[in-house]
Amino acid sequence: RGNFIHDIFGPGSNAMIRTDDLQYETLIEQNLVYRCGGPGVYLKHKNDFVNNVLVDLGVEDPEGIYSGKPMFTGYIGLRRAPIHGSRVQRNILYCTDGEAEILWEGAMSRPSWGASYLRECDADANLYYSPGNPDWATDFLEEKRSEGVEQHSIQADPAFAHPGDPRLEMATDSPAFSLG
Repeated sequence: RGNFIHDIFGPGSNAMIRTDDLQYETLIEQNLVYRCGGPGVYLKHKNDFVNNVLVDLGVEDPEGIYSGKPMFTGYIGLRRAPIHGSRVQRNILYCTDGEAEILWEGAMSRPSWGASYLRECDADANLYYSPGNPDWATDFLEEKRSEGVEQHSIQADPAFAHPGDPRLEMATDSPAFSLG
C-alpha cells in the first residue's frame, strides 16, 4: 500500500508488484508504478488490485545502462489459478506510446498452475489511456465487456495536472474521480 516504484530496468525484470504462490486475500492498493521495464503486477490466486496507477511500463532504460527491452508480458498478469473473485478495480493504466500489452492471461508455462482469466475476476471501473494511440484499449475493452467484465471501465485522459511529473497529481476534473 502506498508505494512509489519507478525506474527499474534490466533484462530479468519481473513484475514490479506480485503476489507469490499460495498467497491469498492480499489487498494491493494506492501504489504508483512509473517508468519500468517489467510488468506492473502479477496476481496469483485470489488477491485484489485496487486504486493503483501504472504508467509507462515495458519501456527501455532511458539511460541505456540495460540495452533493449526486457521481457514484457503486460501491465497486468494473471499467473496462477484459482483467481476467482479477485478484484481488479479503479486502476489507471497509462501508456504514452500505446504499444504495450495490457493483460497477460490464460494458461502459463506450468500446466499444474491452471489458467487464470480476467473474466473470473471482479474487474471494472478501470481507466485506460494512451496519448500516442487513442485506440490503445478499444479492442481490449470490447473483448472484456463481451466476457462480462470491465462494463464501466473507460478509455479517457486521466488529466494529470502536471504531465511528466512522476507524482501524477490529477486535475480536479479528471474522469478517474467519476470511477471512484
